[in-house]
Amino acid sequence: MSKKTLSIIVPNYNYSKYLRQSLGSILNQRRKPDEIIIIDDGSTDNSVEIIEDLIKDMPNAILIKNSSNKGVIYSMNEGLKIASKDYVCFAAVDDLLLTDFVYEQMQFVEKHPDICLCCSLPAFFRSSKDYWVDDFNINVKKIIDPDELIKIIKKNNFWIATHTAIIKTQEMKKIHFDNILKHHCDWYTVLNIVFKNKMGFIPKPLSFMRVHDLAYSRKSKKHKEMRQIYSHLLNKIDGEDGQFKKRLIMSRVLSGLGGSLTVVLLFRLKYWKYLPSVIYGKILNFAGRVKRKFLKIFQGKEIKFNYNEISKFLEKNKDINRKKDFN
Repeated sequence: MSKKTLSIIVPNYNYSKYLRQSLGSILNQRRKPDEIIIIDDGSTDNSVEIIEDLIKDMPNAILIKNSSNKGVIYSMNEGLKIASKDYVCFAAVDDLLLTDFVYEQMQFVEKHPDICLCCSLPAFFRSSKDYWVDDFNINVKKIIDPDELIKIIKKNNFWIATHTAIIKTQEMKKIHFDNILKHHCDWYTVLNIVFKNKMGFIPKPLSFMRVHDLAYSRKSKKHKEMRQIYSHLLNKIDGEDGQFKKRLIMSRVLSGLGGSLTVVLLFRLKYWKYLPSVIYGKILNFAGRVKRKFLKIFQGKEIKFNYNEISKFLEKNKDINRKKDFN
């Protein structure tokens, strides 16, 4: 079993209040990443000062300073250009990696070198007392091929959160993130990879996404802007190879997108071919949500993770900054 290497890319813009927490969770990994690439996107706060202090004794950490604010997607792509290790991970500067994130993910890909990506359960937090984990009812580590992935997406409401994933660098460099897709660029890029290759899944949370109003994924978009994004998305899908396009439609992933997509589909004749899958998927998604809520009421919540351990981790990490800014 040959040793694999990992690059972690961390884009930052004016998030100095979270830097010691997020970078601390990376620097304190049980197994250290082989390369840490931090891109400061023209911050006007004291981010650069904090970053330089944290990495001053770390030869494997690189700080890139953009001359001006160019956006998180631009920064991720710039980090990807210089990433030199076998696998790459994109860690948001306001998120946290559990101590075994690198150890468990790298152990998995070293055991299964043919997989293109390894991910874990998506987990989220607002504070050390307020956190939750998405559960897909998959209880064992799995190697998942594209056809099985489609079935799991439809049956288990499965999705791949980028903050949980490590990805083969050579596969990422073939695609990059599409800046026009905005906050949809990550899931589209990931599916473009896993619908053509095998992937691995670890059925436990290993990283946490911070939920707050300033997060990039929560920034509201106007209806007109969303129509432009979805038009670009559909044009992009049309230009993809037949295998990826077929699997994307079969998975009914598009049905999980917003109402602006339906408007674009209805008023553009050339996109009508996607309508049946989207409408049927929305109906099934609604039925699935009702079923899950019904089962939750009558069955209660099944405890599958060591929530006490997670709570202790979040409580410990809130003190890294020595400020009351964890919430």
